[in-house]
Amino acid sequence: MPSLTIVDNTDGQVHALVFRSGTGQLVCAAPVLAEGGAGSENSPVGIGRSVFVASTYGYPYPALPEGAGPAMPPSAPFTGGMTRIDVADDRCHTVWENRVRSAAVPRLSTADGALYTITRVGHGHTTPLDGYAFTVLDPDPGMVTASHSLPGTIVDDPLQTAPLITHNGRLFQGTVTGILRVG
Repeated sequence: MPSLTIVDNTDGQVHALVFRSGTGQLVCAAPVLAEGGAGSENSPVGIGRSVFVASTYGYPYPALPEGAGPAMPPSAPFTGGMTRIDVADDRCHTVWENRVRSAAVPRLSTADGALYTITRVGHGHTTPLDGYAFTVLDPDPGMVTASHSLPGTIVDDPLQTAPLITHNGRLFQGTVTGILRVG
């Protein structure tokens, strides 16, 4: 069943909404990101009947451009978090939630089945001194299987952009000041 998934970003608890391609019919909805921040500006990652949603709520983006109006709320902590839902028999089922602080749009590799992202590493609250780590997750239980620190701090902030995974397994991640190559 080809489908499209979005996050509704409603106040309070957000939901993943799965729609049938072609007709736009709502297949199912499920609450997501209950463990982390309640919102996502990123595209959900989907493969087969599984959908992965990463929280961006409270992410410390650069200042709003002039005339953009105030942020609502003005500030919030970035706690991160991801949710995996599976779709079967026109129902959404939450498989897991975690507290991974993804600083980039996660990517799922069909070659090795791993979920890749860059995570923000800090001491419980977000500061310009936070570091970053190349992080690999097992998408079945949602657990981190590997994490490697990256050099730099705020200059290496990926600002929730999507990485590129090449056919030979290298990951290229855009940052505030350039591109990082991992692998």
